[in-house]
Amino acid sequence: MPRTNSSHPVLAWSEFARKQSEMLLAAGQVIPIRLARMAVAGPQPSRRDRREFSRMGNEKVHAGVQSMLGVAVKMQLMQLQWWSQAWQHWMRAATALAGAAQAPFHAGATANARRLGRVTGRGGAARR
Repeated sequence: MPRTNSSHPVLAWSEFARKQSEMLLAAGQVIPIRLARMAVAGPQPSRRDRREFSRMGNEKVHAGVQSMLGVAVKMQLMQLQWWSQAWQHWMRAATALAGAAQAPFHAGATANARRLGRVTGRGGAARR
């Protein structure tokens, strides 16, 4: 997903579509220019043409590598977020289960302490 200032999915996809359209329009302008230049250069392109033709390949390789790196980094971040969310969900569930298991013991122990506290005085000696 492209970087946008909006967290709303429709706006984010709209921004993606806008940039995709912009890229396709630019490619539609550049490709015919470069093809014409290649046709005019023929089998023995000038030094300037060779630089431009080399640049075409380098640009694509560079963009492809940057794209793969961007996806890899984003996937790692997403995986960390998913693990964090799963961990938090598991901790909440485990705490709820532990609380359910603890509740009867806690209720009995604190009730006994209150009840027996009325009977025993300081030092634990029973009053008569």
